[in-house]
Amino acid sequence: MPDERPPLLPLILLLGGLWILAAGARLDAVADATVGSDALGQYAVALQVLEGGGWPHPPNPEGGHSLWLMALPLVPLAGSLEELFRLRFIVAGLVAPLGALAAWLLAAPRARGAAAVAAGAVLAFDVGLVDTLVSSFRGYGAPELLALATVGLALAVTGRPWGLPLAGAAVVGATGQHPFAAGAALGALAALPGAAQGVDRRWRWATAATVAVLCLPRLAHLAWLADCGDGAWACLGRVASGSAEPDTPRLEMLRRLFNDRVLVEGWWPWPLLAVGLAMLSARPVAGRRPLLGWALGTVAGVLAIGLSASSLRPYHARLAMPALAVAAAAGLSRSGRLPLALAVAAVAQWAPGRATPAAGGIGPRDVDRVARSVLAGPPGPVQIEAAWWGRPVGLDPLAVSLSAWLQADRATRRARLATDPAASVVLLAHDPPESALAGLPSEATRLDLGLAQPVGLWFPSTESAARWRAAHGSPAITDAGEWAGVVGAAEP
Repeated sequence: MPDERPPLLPLILLLGGLWILAAGARLDAVADATVGSDALGQYAVALQVLEGGGWPHPPNPEGGHSLWLMALPLVPLAGSLEELFRLRFIVAGLVAPLGALAAWLLAAPRARGAAAVAAGAVLAFDVGLVDTLVSSFRGYGAPELLALATVGLALAVTGRPWGLPLAGAAVVGATGQHPFAAGAALGALAALPGAAQGVDRRWRWATAATVAVLCLPRLAHLAWLADCGDGAWACLGRVASGSAEPDTPRLEMLRRLFNDRVLVEGWWPWPLLAVGLAMLSARPVAGRRPLLGWALGTVAGVLAIGLSASSLRPYHARLAMPALAVAAAAGLSRSGRLPLALAVAAVAQWAPGRATPAAGGIGPRDVDRVARSVLAGPPGPVQIEAAWWGRPVGLDPLAVSLSAWLQADRATRRARLATDPAASVVLLAHDPPESALAGLPSEATRLDLGLAQPVGLWFPSTESAARWRAAHGSPAITDAGEWAGVVGAAEP
């Protein structure tokens, strides 16, 4: 039988309050968000789908289709790049109420509210989870989906069998956000015997079918990656080793993980988590033993994948945070409200005052300002390119193109943001020498981008821009190829 249904209104108010706290902690970091192609690929692919581009491949080879699926509902709602990031950061704040809901379901009855607040507060103010958003590629939306998987497990454990297929779907979705989230499969296997106990066979089959169907797009993508012409294993191995560190000892990877995740990103939750997990192991809440397997199995799975691929980074450990926070809160709830109150007090004391790691460089608001300058420049179709004389990082043409697309009306988008070779060019020139700027051809125009770097230059054609670049050092260039893949299907 399901556990006694908790009062609905207090639960809604509690979860809503935690979402507001988590969203507020994340919105403070929007100005520092990374705006490179890694961060924007998911939105660009979502835009391609919305503009009639059909079924695309993920923006990153190791990514999954849930990257752009999560971005799909956000793109039509945003009127600028900054608004798009704000929407994404608000959605990411769901990790806190989802974790709180799971803790509410799993905690001892007399301490449900306190357990929910403790788990939600830890997830709301975790500096690492905020940095995952700021840096974008460090897990994408996997933490939120793994929190949803924890809710599914909690529902199944408390007598609601439909939670099992929900948990399975969320784990598959998390793996599509970041491949190392597949480590949660080990946690799921450790939790499954206890969670499925007493569950009707039909729900077990429904769970297996749900996971199998949702894995089909990923399997199709793997087949596409394997067909690069060098043999399936060689092709897949090239993708898998793209971020590997074969010369870094595994012990050094673990030491680096402990230092960055625990010492740098904040030591305050870890004693609480350790005590909570120990209490859950020694005195589990009735029927909640699968939760311990889910939390520890997820940690072990992420570590195993990272070490076996020689690619374990400190931020990979953040993927297990929802499972750990919920399990610890459930464990602490066995001793009543006092330990949970102390946990919340510790979070309130340490977490909000910690600064979010800044990404540095150009943020979404700067990109929006540049995009407005481009749209206000000389009329006619325009391509956006970038050139570098020195530093290899700076303002990505994809960021400016996407921002301009979001800010412009539909007619302006099609008239201005072209990929036609005959179109004019806005060149984002990073650190050009003074001699190059002094040698601009008469047909070129300098645009006021509102930034010290890069310098905005308008050329009437790609040939004119190419001749000027060749005459002044022929620097590295990023052309409109990536944006062409996005808007190609949108051409009339």
